[in-house]
Amino acid sequence: MRKSTYLILFILLGCFSLQAQTKTAAVLDDWTDTAQNAVGESTELDVSGMFSLKLHIQHALTTDAVENADGVFLVQFASEVGTSNEDWQTVFIIPMVVGTPNTEALGTEAAGQTVLEVTSTTGLYTNDDVRWMFIEDNSLAASEMVLVVSAVSNTSVTIQDGTSEAHTSADALWDIADSRSYYVDVYQEDRLRVIVDNTRDAGGTVVTWRISYTAVTAN
Repeated sequence: MRKSTYLILFILLGCFSLQAQTKTAAVLDDWTDTAQNAVGESTELDVSGMFSLKLHIQHALTTDAVENADGVFLVQFASEVGTSNEDWQTVFIIPMVVGTPNTEALGTEAAGQTVLEVTSTTGLYTNDDVRWMFIEDNSLAASEMVLVVSAVSNTSVTIQDGTSEAHTSADALWDIADSRSYYVDVYQEDRLRVIVDNTRDAGGTVVTWRISYTAVTAN
């Protein structure tokens, strides 16, 4: 009896292990500017066929002005599959970064570079720490987030991974940025959107943001 029970359990566990998850990874919105005192909105995402969802939200302050009051990302659900906008509900709120952003023009850099030339590091990188920074490309879609790990005073900054794009002196490196992921319970929901509220500081900065996601759509 005991052997037969073990055999059944072994077969069941084997069946579950053979069922590979179906994962989808995509960009919901590529780099987008939301002006100061403005409200942005992501593309709506149909989550009705998803078992789990992880949002990846990247953003940076991209104007040379003081941001004293942090804006927020409002993650919202609607419980109807259709286009009705009467039942949006805020699920959670994600604060944006704050501070006075510093910026420096880059040198001419090929894709894949890990050492980026800058004229000055004053105010840009003053602490011996690891931090996110944002390269604002002259073509916004070619912008990217980089993880700065060290700097040579008034010469260059070193990043953890090579750049995905080539950049020129027309592109800027901004020092107040963040890149984080958030698990979202979508099992009983139908639609999702993210509201970008950049109205909380009347004298603040433009916020530049990008949202992507990873979802499990089958088990």
